[in-house]
Parts: sequence; structure tokens; C-alpha cells
Amino acid sequence: MARVLSLLCIVFCLASCWTDRPSTDPHLRIFRTGSPSDTITFPRGGICLMGGGPEDDEAMRWFLHRASGGDILVLRASGSDGYNAYLQEELGVPVHSVTTIVCQDRQASFDERLLGHARSCEGIWFAGGDQWKYVQYWQDTPLMDIISRRIQEDHLVVGGTSAGMVIQGDVLFSAAHGTIQSTEALASLDNDKMTIDTNGLLHHKLLKSVLMDTHYSQRDRQGRHLAFMACLHGLQIEQPRGIGCDESMALCIDQMGLGKIYGPEDAAVYFLQEQAGASAPTSISPLHWQEPDGVVQVSIIRGKPSRIPTFNLLTWTGESASLEYWSALEGKLVRTPYQSD
Repeated sequence: MARVLSLLCIVFCLASCWTDRPSTDPHLRIFRTGSPSDTITFPRGGICLMGGGPEDDEAMRWFLHRASGGDILVLRASGSDGYNAYLQEELGVPVHSVTTIVCQDRQASFDERLLGHARSCEGIWFAGGDQWKYVQYWQDTPLMDIISRRIQEDHLVVGGTSAGMVIQGDVLFSAAHGTIQSTEALASLDNDKMTIDTNGLLHHKLLKSVLMDTHYSQRDRQGRHLAFMACLHGLQIEQPRGIGCDESMALCIDQMGLGKIYGPEDAAVYFLQEQAGASAPTSISPLHWQEPDGVVQVSIIRGKPSRIPTFNLLTWTGESASLEYWSALEGKLVRTPYQSD
């Protein structure tokens, strides 16, 4: 009898600090830390966007607080459980559990085990990786339907970094034929690598007609982002906009559309908006897209460790933003600083 009680105690202790072993399923791998049971809390919604590189701890704490101590689901198409200990133990914000699910094909997005986690969690984080895999595996699947519905109805908080940020946009660069450099994009919009997907994966109301780009200054992506905006003009997207995020930067948007910006002073978040009445490019090979006042207005907000700058996505205006006007001249990016009269 004593031996039985001892074994029961061991089982109870293991359950209280349970960590899943990864499954060997060919379609998905599951890693779980924290409680094995589900909990019900009331998340407060919001979107956390990061430009790649090291995660900003304060922004990640913002994300976890918005989940209200609930269960966190990490979605990825490669890698392992690197986020589990970070989110569960290292940030000092209590969460009930963290489950990482690595999708290994499109069939995973129809798997009831994954769909069950998507229905019951309070926060979802999209890890970095290959955005074309994300499009192939997740676009137009029950998984995305559940997440999009819960964002609207249940105030599910979501976020992502690098490719996990890119797929948050209502329109996106899918990278179906690989990445593209700014020089290539500005040289010709007809380049096979210019794969703009207007369907998107998620459909946040606050990110309608917004195309994301990441690793922004570090990989010199300003020029290709302007080229993407020219493509959106040609596709007749209503009020096209863009958000570019440097590495180590984060934009945390609450339910009212107010974004807080976290990160170092030597990095920034860029907010692009096509100027009202901008005409079509006069040439797409090379790109020539100009207006007297510029074709795209860009608000640039740098990190400020002493305080948290903000940007309002409803009015598309930001605190302490520096303004530039971007255009393309015979395949070259032209950046003109705003000058008041």
C-alpha cells in the first residue's frame, strides 16, 4: 500500500509541472510546458509585431499580459520548442501553459489536435521561419478560420516575428519564388519573385490593406517595400499601407488601434501610406513612380528606452514621428525629408 501511495505521489508531482514529450506524428510535433489541463481566462486582444532578431522582452510581456494568464499556442513550420521556457519561465508573467506545435505539412492545419488548441488558447504566437511554407500550410484552412474568428469574437491576442509578422498583414509578400532584393524589385515589377498575395492568411480589421516587411534596415528593404506598394496600386487595393519593422523592434497594437513601440534608439518602425490621388507608375521596368509631393508618405518612429512612443493605426499618425516622402526615379529609391513651410 505504501508503495502504491508513493507512486501516486510521483505521478501527481510530475503532472503538476508536466512537460510534454514531442509527438512523432508525421504531420505535426507537439511540445507542451506548464499545466496539462485547459484553463479559461478572458484575453484582452491585441497584436504584437516584431521585425526579427532578438525578441523585445517588454513587448513579449505586453503580449502575455493581454492573454490574461491563459494558455499560449506557438505555431511554426520548422524548429522546436525554443519559446516554451522563455514564455513560461523567463519573462515573469504567469501563464497557464505554453504549447508549441510544429506543422510539417498542410494536413496539420486540418488536424483536430491542433484545431482544439487553437479553439481553447488565449494567445497565439507565430514564430519566424519561411513565410511561403506558412502560406502553403495555413492559408484557407480551418486553422486560419478559427484564429480569424476568435480574434474578432473572443479577443484572442496574436503576434509574430519575422515571417510570423509578415503573415499578419491583410496582403503579403508570399516569397513563393524566393526572396527579392530592393535593387531587383525596383528594377522591374514584372520580376517573377514579386509575388504579392491579396488574400492573406489573417484578416485583422486594424491591418486592412497593410503589407508588412521585416529585417528592414538591416537588409535594406525600404526600396522593395516601395515596389510592393506600387504593386498594390496596380492591383487597386483600397488605401494601401505598409509597416516595416527593424530587427529588435516591436509594435504592440491594442484593440483601439493604439500601437506602442518598443526597441533601441538605433532602430525604427516605418509606417507607409500611399498619398491620396497618387497616379500609377509611368514605368514598371525600371520602376518610375513620382509625384510633386511624393507617392508614399512614411512616418518613422525610433525606439526610445526612456519612454514608449505610440502610433495610432486609425488615424495613421504617430508621436515623435519623422516624416519622409518616398518615390522611385528610374529604378532608384528617392527619400525626401518633410520640410514645413
